[in-house]
Amino acid sequence: MSVLDQSLLRRDIQSLAHFITALESDSPAAQATLKKSWKRRRPALRIGVTGPAGSGKSTLLDKLIAWYRGKKKTVAVIAIDPSSPATGGAFLGDRIRMQRHARDKGVYIRSMANRAAVGGIAPALDCVLGTLEIFGFDVILIETIGAGQSDTALRPLCSPLLVLAPPDSVDIVQAMKSGLMEIADILVISKADLPGADHAAKTFQQCLTLRGAQQRHVVCVSALKNSGIEELTSKIAEQARNTGTGYPLYSFPKYGDTVHPEIQDGSLHHVAIAVHRIKDHLPLYAKTLGMEHEGTFTLREYSVRIAALKLPNARIELIEPAGPRSTLTKFLAKRGEGLHHVAFQVADLPRRVTDLKRSGLKWINEQPRPGLHGSGICFLHPSSAKGILLEFVE
Repeated sequence: MSVLDQSLLRRDIQSLAHFITALESDSPAAQATLKKSWKRRRPALRIGVTGPAGSGKSTLLDKLIAWYRGKKKTVAVIAIDPSSPATGGAFLGDRIRMQRHARDKGVYIRSMANRAAVGGIAPALDCVLGTLEIFGFDVILIETIGAGQSDTALRPLCSPLLVLAPPDSVDIVQAMKSGLMEIADILVISKADLPGADHAAKTFQQCLTLRGAQQRHVVCVSALKNSGIEELTSKIAEQARNTGTGYPLYSFPKYGDTVHPEIQDGSLHHVAIAVHRIKDHLPLYAKTLGMEHEGTFTLREYSVRIAALKLPNARIELIEPAGPRSTLTKFLAKRGEGLHHVAFQVADLPRRVTDLKRSGLKWINEQPRPGLHGSGICFLHPSSAKGILLEFVE
């Protein structure tokens, strides 16, 4: 057993810190250890907190730490700071606002530099989140750098995602813009002790109605007066119940890349089988048929959970609804359990879409969407494939 294996198994904070440093340094040994240990992880409540600089993210995190510790939950915090384009260094000062929790053995706070990565997060964040779950933290709070409208990379890695906006930053034009405001599960009017908080909340609610997104929540919070925290944590719990937990490890190589280099363009990638409950069917494939269970993950964008089962050059995916709004629920009600779609691997997805479109075939989506492990995916409409839903994976 390697030193890194022992470090992960010891489950002490110093070992955790060393292991995360190894992940940030792109250590192949750390990546291999994490992949080997992935089945031991216990999915945590991952709460993303993002918003522009000065919106009160770190101060809100301090209040959330205190609230969850009051409920006897262990809490890990990842605070991401920008790296200097001039020196390459980072201040890593967000934890200063959480210092009162530094001596609490149930709290782990880690700052990470974004190392010039785009999207508001750090390159190793997905692997670090998996590591924290292996260590058994109940709640993981993730604070992005001071994010702009296009810094949305945190979206697939957490649920719920909180977007903060102080009252003086909100007007009808700002609230209607796409990007950061569009991906929030919960819009938080921070610093709600300032004038204009109620007006800002109403403005956001109106815009959500216009967008047809009334199911999203708007909450006013004042960390200074410690108000709104109970309502916010209630909405967080509600969102988590609707979407479930469990996330793929996005930093692993894309399926069919370095994992299975023998796979060629146009090869079978996976067959997806729709089921009501994965746990009812998993024993047949994993135990009776001896397939390797690579993990069960939630794809929040599609509100589905996926159990990936490895074959020599492809895989079986068992898929179940992950929330009441999942389109898979309608599929099961209409067709019952069984084949959902067949997926093929292609080298150049946009080109394949264009070529098949010229042939008169119809696509459900022509722009690639993120799939399991971050691969781009597009679906060919069943009307163009004799009633079969075909997926193409880049």
